[in-house]
Parts: sequence; structure tokens; C-alpha cells
Amino acid sequence: MLYQAKTHHPKTSYTQMRTFLQNVAKDILAKHGGDNLADIAVVFPNKRASLFLNQALYEETGHAVWSPSYFTISDLFRSHSSLVVADQIDLVFRLYKAYVKLTGSDEPLDHFFSWGQLMLSDFDDLDKNLVDADKLFISLEAWQEMRDFSFLSDPNANKAYLYQYNTDWQDEIYRSSSTMDLLFRVEGGDNIAKYNISLGYLNDEGTLKNTSSQRYNAQVNASVLVSKQFEIQAAITAAYLNGDYQEQGMSMETNPLLAAYRRSPLLSPWKSDMYGNLINKYSSYWYGAIENEDFIVSN
Repeated sequence: MLYQAKTHHPKTSYTQMRTFLQNVAKDILAKHGGDNLADIAVVFPNKRASLFLNQALYEETGHAVWSPSYFTISDLFRSHSSLVVADQIDLVFRLYKAYVKLTGSDEPLDHFFSWGQLMLSDFDDLDKNLVDADKLFISLEAWQEMRDFSFLSDPNANKAYLYQYNTDWQDEIYRSSSTMDLLFRVEGGDNIAKYNISLGYLNDEGTLKNTSSQRYNAQVNASVLVSKQFEIQAAITAAYLNGDYQEQGMSMETNPLLAAYRRSPLLSPWKSDMYGNLINKYSSYWYGAIENEDFIVSN
């Protein structure tokens, strides 16, 4: 944040920009003077800002002064709590012991130390941002699985039985269908009055599975010749539409056309057991971060 102050010179005019901390220093000196700053505490987001405030105080007074006490937000909360922040080196040693015990790894401590610090930092970020760790690690595990394509060549690989098919997803959503269009029409009249009555019915089964549409319509036309120069015409039309439709927007999860285009032929629309036997229930694969819910929704 910048405050602007204008200074005029007999020959030139220019604008001097004052920083936010310069204005803070000026405000502190105006309210507390230059002799009582040791009794003042200033809270900053980090310690770096205190260096610039000291410089600003010196520039405002023109001489050395006792600086205020500086605290970061973390320091302020620690001073009001009985809890003590653990030493980082001690935490890394504790983490290394747990890592060796759980994994049986013989990785030396000097190799572990750098990424152990990174892991502690990540856990600290999880706590600060109130992240659901269970969901996060599920996503990380899924990401690791997504990088493993051993199932393409090894039939004994993890979950390889789910990816042994050759599915034509277009066949799974399309079908042969028929359309029936009926029209009943009656006309009559003479040179003076004429009428035309029509009734129609349309039934379209739809080429996309689980879709259909029906239309019922009626129309009545009539005309009366009052004179050679004047004729009255009237028309009444009514229609009723009914149908079952699928999502046609651009959603990859609920539009069956888009879902079929992106689905791998290695997958089956049906669940299977660990021996590869298909079960009469729609599948819900979890591979990587994408769940096969699109085909379930579309069916």
C-alpha cells in the first residue's frame, strides 16, 4: 500500500512516493514520540518487515532510537499458549525412526533428512489448511496407480482382470430402431365452404438406448367464401409431445455420447470378479482420479 505526498521545488515539481512502512513509522512517532518506543510491540506477518520499519524510523527521526519490540503472528500465539513448538531436527529424527520401523528400509539418515524435512512441511501445510488427509492420500495413491501400466502386458498385475476386454462403447449406447409416422386426414366442402381435418401420431424409438419420443397432433382448417372479394379462413392446431431423453450437454460424466468417446476399450461396462467373470451390474472403476460413474449415470 502506497501513500502519495507532493513536494514543490522553485524550478521543478515532482511526486514523492512514501511506502506503507514509512507512514507507519511516522504514525508511531506522532503518537508515542521517539523516546518511548521500547514499550511498544508491533506484530508483523514475518520478521523481515521489522528491518524496513527500523530503517523508516531512523529516516523519520534522523538519529538512532530504541526500536519497538517485534513479534510475528506465530510468536504472538505461542506467547499465549502453554504448548511448545517441536524442534525441526528432533521431528526429522522421530520421523526417520517411524519410517524405518514401518517400511524396514535401510536408507541412511543423511539421504532421508532432506525429503524428511519436505514431508514435515507438507504435513504442516495439511494442518494449516484443514485438509482431509484421508481423501488426499487416496488421490495420491490413485495417481501412483495411474502411472503403473504393467497390466497391459502382465496378466498377473494388480487389477489386470479389469482391463482385459475389447469393448465397443458405441455398440453399448446405440441400437437399431424404427420410426412410425401415421396421418389421418379428411377433406370436404364445396365452392363456398371447405374444411380439412387431420390427425397425426409419431413414435420414434431412438437410436440411443433408453431414449424415445412420441408426438400427437391435430389440425382443423376451414374457409368460407363470403363474396368474390372477401373470404374467411380459420385454423386450429394442437400437439402433445412426450419422450425419454439423455443428457445432451457438454458434460463428460452425464452425456453418454461424450462418455462413450472417451472410455477405454480395455474396460467393460459390467463389473467383474477377480477371475474376470462378468457380473450383471454396472461397473464403477477407480483408476487414477477418474471414476467410471459416467456410464452408470447414462444408463
